[in-house]
Amino acid sequence: MRRFFSLLLALLPLAAPARSDVLLPGTRPVSHQLVVEPSEHLTGKRIVAFPVRGFGGTHLVEPGKPFDFSSKYGTRLYVASDAESVPESLEPAWEASHLAAEIPVSEVSSVLLASPLESIVTTLRISQLDATRFELAVVDEVRRHDRKWIAALCAVALLGWFGLWYLIRRRRRAAAAG
Repeated sequence: MRRFFSLLLALLPLAAPARSDVLLPGTRPVSHQLVVEPSEHLTGKRIVAFPVRGFGGTHLVEPGKPFDFSSKYGTRLYVASDAESVPESLEPAWEASHLAAEIPVSEVSSVLLASPLESIVTTLRISQLDATRFELAVVDEVRRHDRKWIAALCAVALLGWFGLWYLIRRRRRAAAAG
């Protein structure tokens, strides 16, 4: 019986989802968005984002404007004609008849508490769009940092340095007096 519980405890981490909705202790959420550059490839077409797994619906991607995505739910981008209607959820027949592109970057959804990172905006360019292929490439990534975190870390380091200096000075005085 003891071996059974040991085996169960050893296999328990495998049962946990790869990416959970729960933030781990010592971390905080950050915003990571994508922007698709305007392109001549999109004349008469539009890009539609669908989650591959889980819940969520259609999101029409406007070139040049940031939008949210999820690595956990596997957001995939599809090309559709301007004239056709887009379903509310991804239907197998619709998916099979449209070109799809994988997002070439993984979402950063959380960072350590001490990290100054606040948000990320990744710019994508349509590298290929023809009758058989739709591909995206990463062009740029802008990371916005909150400078007050850096100031707070410097203040804590300075306070620690002064505290150590004070303790060393006090010990030396006590050693000299004693």
